[in-house]
Amino acid sequence: MLFTLIEIAISSSSIKNEALSQKIIPKIQKCGPDLTYTLGKGILTIEGSGKIDNYFYGYETPWYIFRTSITTIILPEGLETIGSYSFSNLTQLTTIEIPQKCYQHWI
Repeated sequence: MLFTLIEIAISSSSIKNEALSQKIIPKIQKCGPDLTYTLGKGILTIEGSGKIDNYFYGYETPWYIFRTSITTIILPEGLETIGSYSFSNLTQLTTIEIPQKCYQHWI
């Protein structure tokens, strides 16, 4: 049993390291009730409509492990709210355009 857990931990760690080296998250993931995100080559793309989840700390965001490689954020026109700490600690961020209809943003 212990061997299996160690094997899973090593495998999971290898996948994470591979994703970090390629700066890509291969599948679409949720970041709000009706929002999904993808990440590739330093670009965080959020699609859908509604609200990005609130986070109490920047390290709770699903893209936190990529915080030093995200340079651009693409947001959808249907975005209404950017949740608390959603884009904090993104040390290389240079470009983000907030849609006009987005009436609350707690970046």
